[in-house]
Amino acid sequence: MDPRRLEHFLRIAAAGSVSRAAEDLALAQPTLSRELREMERELGVRLLTRHARGVSLTPAGEELRSRAELILSLLGGLRDHLRAASDEPTGRVALGMPSSLCGCLSARIASEFRKRHPKVRLELREAPSNQLRQAMIHRELDLAVLTAPVSDRQLVLRPLLTEPFVLVAPAGRKHGKRQIRLEDALSLPLIVPIKPNATRTLIDTAVERSGKVPDIVLETDSTQVAQFLADGLGYALLPASSMASAALRPFDSVPIRDMTIARLLAWPVGAAISPATQRMVSLLCELTRSLIESGQLRGAYTGP
Repeated sequence: MDPRRLEHFLRIAAAGSVSRAAEDLALAQPTLSRELREMERELGVRLLTRHARGVSLTPAGEELRSRAELILSLLGGLRDHLRAASDEPTGRVALGMPSSLCGCLSARIASEFRKRHPKVRLELREAPSNQLRQAMIHRELDLAVLTAPVSDRQLVLRPLLTEPFVLVAPAGRKHGKRQIRLEDALSLPLIVPIKPNATRTLIDTAVERSGKVPDIVLETDSTQVAQFLADGLGYALLPASSMASAALRPFDSVPIRDMTIARLLAWPVGAAISPATQRMVSLLCELTRSLIESGQLRGAYTGP
C-alpha cells in the first residue's frame, strides 16, 4: 500500500466524489480512478459504492479510512518527531486567521513563537474564514482558526473560544451602557461586513431570529470599517476581538446581549501534525486563555 494512494483515498472519501477529489489534488480523474481500481484489486474488496451524487464508502472502505488516517499520521510525523527529539522543532508552520482576530493575536503569536522556536519558519495568512477553509483543504495551510459553524469532513475541528459581538459607535459617540439588546442595535444605522463572510452569516441568522428589519446603511470590507466610523456614517456590528486592531481602538463599543461568535481550531483530515504545528496549537491555546483571563479579549475560552 503506497502512502500516497492512501492519502488520495482519504481525499475521495472526504469529498464524496472522485472528480472533486481529483480537482483538489490537481490530478486527472482517470488517473485517480485507476489508482482506486488498483487498490480494490490489491485488497480484494470494494471500497466505494458509486451513485448519481458521487461515491460513498462501503464497510470495508470505512475500515480502510480509519486505519489509513492513523497510518499516515504515524508515517508523516515520524521524521519530524525524530528530528524534534532534542526538543527543537524545525521546518515550517503555515497558520491562517480571520482578520477580526489578527489585531489581537497575530503579533503576539509571531513574537512568542519565534522566541520559543527559532528554527521554525512561521507563515501567517489573514483571510476570511471560508478562504482559510479552502486553503487547508488544498494543503496550503497547516492550521487555521475558523469561524463556526463549519461542517466539512475534510477538516478536524476543535473549539477554541466564544466571544460576543459588539456594537461599535461612530466617532464622538458613547454608548453609556454595559450591554445592548440586539433589537435596539438593529434600529440604529448599521455598517456590516459584505457577503460572503462568516461574520455576516451569523449576523443575518441573528437578525432573522429577531424578526426585526435592520437599518443597514452600508455593507463593506472589514478593512474599511474604521474610516466609515470616523466619518460618522453609522454603527458597526463586529466580533469583540476586532477592537484590538489599532484602527478601531479609538471607538467606543458595547457587547450585544446573547449574540456570540465561536472560533474553532482546524487542520486537514489525514495530515501529519508535525511537532512544530503541535507547538503552535499549544501556543494558540495558551495565549487565547491568557488574553481572556487578563480581560484583553472578551469572551470564554473553550479549548483544552
